[in-house]
Amino acid sequence: MRTEGKRWMAAIVTGLLLAGGSVHAKRLVPKMEVRGVVNLNTATVEQLDALPGVSHKTAEGIVAKRLKAPFKLASEVAHVAGFGGKRYLRLKAHLAVSGPTTLVVQEVPQTP
Repeated sequence: MRTEGKRWMAAIVTGLLLAGGSVHAKRLVPKMEVRGVVNLNTATVEQLDALPGVSHKTAEGIVAKRLKAPFKLASEVAHVAGFGGKRYLRLKAHLAVSGPTTLVVQEVPQTP
């Protein structure tokens, strides 16, 4: 099975090289634009999961934490496993502990 996977990968790399491209020529991850806020105390798992870099498991962890005690400050989310301080700093403008969730995440068109 491992040999089959290596052959498949070699075929893809060879195809890219023969096509004139390189393995690192294009980035396949789309850029996302984030607007609005997500209320950490009322948002659904799906709304939290929509935040860039937040996994479904982390979103479930946020919901589990608020069931024990509601968030008083948005910065408290950095203590949830899988979130952390760096992610909080990147997303803090989109995190709230009161008011409605107005989060909108959409793909930004990329120019070639």
